[in-house]
Amino acid sequence: MPNRKLKAMRYLSGMSQDELASLVKISQAKISRIELGYIRPSTEDKEKIAEALKISSEELFPEV
Repeated sequence: MPNRKLKAMRYLSGMSQDELASLVKISQAKISRIELGYIRPSTEDKEKIAEALKISSEELFPEV
């Protein structure tokens, strides 16, 4: 299932996938795969992504 919230929050922050990936220290391809729902980020990656986007990881990655 695609992570529309991640994509929306990234867009609203004015960041490209490359910029977010650089801040989080993961690849742009991994950000893309997370947004598309192909992979689930690790807990550590969730925290880093949420911090970079200034949102809580629970809000950004709600457990289904």
